[in-house]
Amino acid sequence: MIRYFIVLMFCLFCCTYLLAQNSKLDSLKRKFQDPSLNDTTKVRVLFRMTKELISPDSPGEFVTISTDRNLDSAISLLNQALALSKLNNFADGMEESYRFLGVLLQFKGLRNQALDSFLKGLQIAETTDNKLRKVEFHLSIGSLYHELQYDILGGSIPGGFFPQGQNSDRMFQRALYHYRQGRKLASALDTKKAHSYVAEATAGMGGVFLSHKNYDSAAFYFQRSIELGKNTEDELNFYFGLIDLYNEQDDWNKALELARHALNLALTGKDTKTLGKSNFLGNLYPVLAGIHASLNHDDSAYYFITKSIQLAETRKDINRLLQDYNFLGHYYFQKGEYKKAILTGEQGIARAKGFSFPLRSIFLNFYYLLSDSYAKQGNYKKALDYHRLLSNLTDSLNQKNMAAQVMGQQADYDASKQTDAIALLEKEAEINNLAIQRNKIIQYLIAGVLLLALVIIGIVINQYRLIRRSKREQERLFKEVDTLKSRFFANISHEFRTPLTLILGPLEKRLSVVTEQADKTELTLMHRNASRLLVLV
Repeated sequence: MIRYFIVLMFCLFCCTYLLAQNSKLDSLKRKFQDPSLNDTTKVRVLFRMTKELISPDSPGEFVTISTDRNLDSAISLLNQALALSKLNNFADGMEESYRFLGVLLQFKGLRNQALDSFLKGLQIAETTDNKLRKVEFHLSIGSLYHELQYDILGGSIPGGFFPQGQNSDRMFQRALYHYRQGRKLASALDTKKAHSYVAEATAGMGGVFLSHKNYDSAAFYFQRSIELGKNTEDELNFYFGLIDLYNEQDDWNKALELARHALNLALTGKDTKTLGKSNFLGNLYPVLAGIHASLNHDDSAYYFITKSIQLAETRKDINRLLQDYNFLGHYYFQKGEYKKAILTGEQGIARAKGFSFPLRSIFLNFYYLLSDSYAKQGNYKKALDYHRLLSNLTDSLNQKNMAAQVMGQQADYDASKQTDAIALLEKEAEINNLAIQRNKIIQYLIAGVLLLALVIIGIVINQYRLIRRSKREQERLFKEVDTLKSRFFANISHEFRTPLTLILGPLEKRLSVVTEQADKTELTLMHRNASRLLVLV
């Protein structure tokens, strides 16, 4: 009887929560439809509606859980906000729209689209000179370039093995560049948020060096981020970088010591916000479980992973929950408790259905776990079924990784053009400023001649030197602009030349074997025109 009463109360609580959330959304929808509301206010209402759809109980932009339907609805709302902002030339609205869109697209795993959104937002922030927003875009782009590397080469989560290569180096150079730009801009601002961004950028640079196996540089930047992050809202989160470094080096004792220190700060600190502390513990518990597992502390590993599962359920963090189920399932498997391993794996698969943001690869682990567990129990039919699912999903993800590599290379090229465009705008602005300065110098010269006749010769000589220096600087800038333009047209010509070369190859091969005169005439005409186009390019 008591059990039924508890279930009933839980259902009532869920219904009340959903009704409350829906009532907030309905209220915002009614407010949005108010004809007396101006467009800029409507944009703000759309942002609040997006927040209610994605993570109503979380502060800021933290995304805890969302179905595809909610994410797609939120993206639709943000596109509407972007359109309204463009219509009213509302720069702040455009920047926020692009930033939120980038966050949601990145969360769905659409990193190339997210990168495009962040770059467009950065261009607007450059125009308005919104310094804090420029910092946010640089940090987002740096983080995304870091993640995009794993998409291209099919790597795992940050902290694992990172394949090297030309694309890898280029992506990491871009990530490092944007982290440095973000840190430089944030260092010039004297606000608490800017101080937190300085620490975040420093930690990001540590992550880049960690992926390159440059442990000394990574340790330096991680230590520095902990120092810079003190007394900020994200103070505790900066410990993760150094813990990851110790794990990477298999120094489990140091990792455990630092993780325990961070846990003690979280549990005893009075200044830490309750929700921020909950988010931190939700990330720290599985780390502690992994460290204890590496040290063969089975009881401690089990304790922390169950704590993490409980907290993930409370926070409705499906991403964390599935990773915890995967850890727990393999924990049971290693202990020889195959029945529990099977139950945990099947629970994980059931919870993951309905969510297509980057969780699909987690099924690989669950299928692998279930296939091996059923085989250990002697149920070879079930083991074979899950092994087939594992093989099919592996093939699917391999195809996806190949597509991601092509898309990543295209995104890299597009981003290069965007960066060149920003650089071109900056150089033109510098030229205009120099022209204005030169005009002012001439005016000062005339005024000086009229008012200070006794020192006119000295003033003329001094101003003449300034003008010559200004002209030399202007000539230098013009040369840089010409270089940028030349690079741009070289890239364009390359984009034409490559497809034409790929067309001519098969045509020449076909001409060498064709026997029909009509076909040969037609192919010759095609070859002649394609060759002409190539010559023109």
